[in-house]
Amino acid sequence: MKKSILFIVLSIFIFQATINNEQIFAQTDGTLDNTFGTGGKVLTPIGSQDAASKAVALQADGKIVVAGWSYNSGIYDEIAVVRYNSNGTIDNTFGTAGIAIGNPGIYSDAYAIKVQSDGKILIAGVTENGADNDFILIRFNTDGTPDNTFGTSGITTTDFGSTDDKAFAIALQSNGKIVLAGQTFDGTNFKIAMARYNTDGTLDNTYGSSGKIVESLSTADDLATALALQPDGKIVVTGYTWNGTNSDIALLRYATDGTLDNTFGTGGVTKLDISSSDNYGYALALQTDGKIVVTGTTAAGTGDYSVSRFNANGTVDNTFGTNGSVITDFNGLNDESYAVIIQTNGKIVAAGFSLIPGGNNDFSLARYNSNGTLDTLFGTSGKVITPVGTNDDWAYSMLLQPDGKIVVAGYSINGSGDDDIAVVRYFISPTGITDINSEGNDVNLYPNPANNYISINAGAQTKENIVSIFNVQGQLVFSQPLLNTPATLDITTLAKGVYTIKISNTERTIIKKFVKE
Repeated sequence: MKKSILFIVLSIFIFQATINNEQIFAQTDGTLDNTFGTGGKVLTPIGSQDAASKAVALQADGKIVVAGWSYNSGIYDEIAVVRYNSNGTIDNTFGTAGIAIGNPGIYSDAYAIKVQSDGKILIAGVTENGADNDFILIRFNTDGTPDNTFGTSGITTTDFGSTDDKAFAIALQSNGKIVLAGQTFDGTNFKIAMARYNTDGTLDNTYGSSGKIVESLSTADDLATALALQPDGKIVVTGYTWNGTNSDIALLRYATDGTLDNTFGTGGVTKLDISSSDNYGYALALQTDGKIVVTGTTAAGTGDYSVSRFNANGTVDNTFGTNGSVITDFNGLNDESYAVIIQTNGKIVAAGFSLIPGGNNDFSLARYNSNGTLDTLFGTSGKVITPVGTNDDWAYSMLLQPDGKIVVAGYSINGSGDDDIAVVRYFISPTGITDINSEGNDVNLYPNPANNYISINAGAQTKENIVSIFNVQGQLVFSQPLLNTPATLDITTLAKGVYTIKISNTERTIIKKFVKE
């Protein structure tokens, strides 16, 4: 027997069976998670006017926190933070009826969020200081009240001495120090701006110049949009820079003291021109092998998703896509990607929004295999488009739950023409599929549909199998060793429905589905 891991997935599409006049649906990767909100979606208005989310994070207890802004009485935006229970209902133990407002009465907006190990919540973004805009960093207690041990009444602001400073990204170091990245305006152009803070919200004077860094990569605009912390403490930053004709993706790596890491790219910087038009890096994620994935938008034509991968030293990974990049078009119209995650099986998911022909913008996602090809097991040929409301929908952030499900957040225009915070959760198989192989046809389940018992014939086995059964929510409902086959399992206690069964040993893993009637 070949010593390789073999995977079979049946029912690549949404499987529908009628049993005793009851409709049963099996969820497959990229379908909406029906255990969350209403059909996988949650829309949250704040007050009677606009509210939007730009960032999402997951607490250790499974609660979901989103951050953005809400429009206050037609005068200004305020930072808004909403917490949801794991099923999508509002968590009324947080703030006021599940909502906390940061820096009230002053124009502010949130772009990034991070949950500390003690449960406190950090929010980064922009606020007005009366003359121009500054970085803002707010820390909330676990109940949504401002943490008065941080900054001034829970708030710290940073002015880079310009007319427009905005923080778009946040990272939390293992020592509790906080790093922000974004932009600053020097009166002519935007430049990359970074700042590091101590655990009490004060600037860390051991970092950069008095806790701040301003980086210029070109003679025009340079912006930082996302950052990630490597296991060795180095910080990787992405964004975009001007090449004299159009914008290129920019990737930088900083040492722990805030100096550019000269072992990365050229002098700590890599620039990538995917197409002959503008290219923007909006989000990044680190693979376990140290490679770096950047997603964003290339404006070739109407605009498409772009996904690029770099080696750990900053060079372009030419084993990915074409010359290190993949361009994905959904409908021949505008597509923009603002978020990326890497699943535990190494597959890459990008999220954003896409314009629908003759319609609106909707949430969109694409999943890629490790070589950059679209994963046909996800959605329709690797792509998913989700209309959240009845009008335009925009997705800006995404997270991966421990059970593999994906949460995407943004905002949606409601029937009154106002924006509501939108959160959507997608189902992902819990079985850890990493590849597809045509072998494994020697494994049979019968009868299927089954009633009280189901038999497994996995052919001649030299290794002990473990049989695991998962329901459509991804929950493990049955597991036992299986030394020899054919064998019969007692499934009397299982509820009616569609189940995924995983039969695995040290030589291979087989995935199949069956129906309990």
